[in-house]
Amino acid sequence: MGELVNVVSAEGDELHEVTPEEYEHFKKSCLTYKKLFGLVDWDVYFVMDDLSEDSELANISWCFTGHSVRVTLSSKMPVYDDYLIALDDVARHEIIHLLLARIQEYSQRRNVIQADIDEAVESLVRMIDNVFNSGKEIYLDRIISIE
Repeated sequence: MGELVNVVSAEGDELHEVTPEEYEHFKKSCLTYKKLFGLVDWDVYFVMDDLSEDSELANISWCFTGHSVRVTLSSKMPVYDDYLIALDDVARHEIIHLLLARIQEYSQRRNVIQADIDEAVESLVRMIDNVFNSGKEIYLDRIISIE
């Protein structure tokens, strides 16, 4: 991966241009979390754009009926001491938004019925439970390495 920014100082408002390798790392992380959360019925498209004016690292938008999602990574990112972990954290954060998309979509409808909300909540519980059960070792290994 050659050009990844591994060790940098977190001084002030310093920004750096995201490299193609970092962008690919972010996309891979998003797709890994998508699979881990069982969101296999969503088509994910990636975009890189300058979000620094809005102080955003990334954002996500979706078409609920088409099950397509666009994840945008800012082309200018703050400088972090452990940049790869920061990119993974941003990827996970955006995919968690996707995990909650169904409930968010229903909450904005005027004609939503309780059965739809109950089904969405139950689906979310199953997904989180699956992540917990299948990801225990990965999670514990990461916690131990951070300590």
